[in-house]
Amino acid sequence: MVARKPGRLRRRLKASARRHPNRNLAERLVAAAMALLAIIPPQALSLRSVAKAAGVSEAAPYHHFADKRALEAAIMAEGYRQLATMLEATAVAGPDGLNAVLRAYVAFALSQPNLFRLMRREASAEDDPPDPALAEAQERAFAVFYTSLAATLGHPPPLADARLAWSALRATVATLVVGGTTEPDAIVRFMQAALPAGVDALTPGAQEIVPGISASRGSGTARPAAG
Repeated sequence: MVARKPGRLRRRLKASARRHPNRNLAERLVAAAMALLAIIPPQALSLRSVAKAAGVSEAAPYHHFADKRALEAAIMAEGYRQLATMLEATAVAGPDGLNAVLRAYVAFALSQPNLFRLMRREASAEDDPPDPALAEAQERAFAVFYTSLAATLGHPPPLADARLAWSALRATVATLVVGGTTEPDAIVRFMQAALPAGVDALTPGAQEIVPGISASRGSGTARPAAG
């Protein structure tokens, strides 16, 4: 992905402000942060840099976000909403639906790699309780994947198994796409081969591609892993 120059970033933010004149400050800050992610890695984001990009005072973000992690949660929620919209627009009925969803997921990661890196962040004790907007957006994206997976398998898989598959997809995309692979189809081929054979077959294959991936299964009500 070609990094956008600061001048382009400013023009993009001004154009966004013209398109959304009634956008509130919180939304403007999230939009500015996502624009920044086009040119800087997630770890370089700060409330100060986002405030500067949005053209507001350094104190302004604190009216909406207690700290950087709160801002990141809002950014991730918007990222998952965008991902869900992309998956929903791409998904088709029947056994071919999973293929379309997998390709859309990979396309999303390729188009916004820094945003995707942020969305991969694991939950921690600092996120307890989870941000409700983020959890809702994650569930929306997962629901598209689950429906497509069920259609391909011919039956609804156990929810815990589907969440494991969703997590493995995240880890595989992270390793092969964000890691710089020039053949993103390898991800789709891996998932296509593993999932129809049964979700249980996915874990050993995922461990070969992504060493250290967790093979444990959460409860059916567990939160899906980010990504």
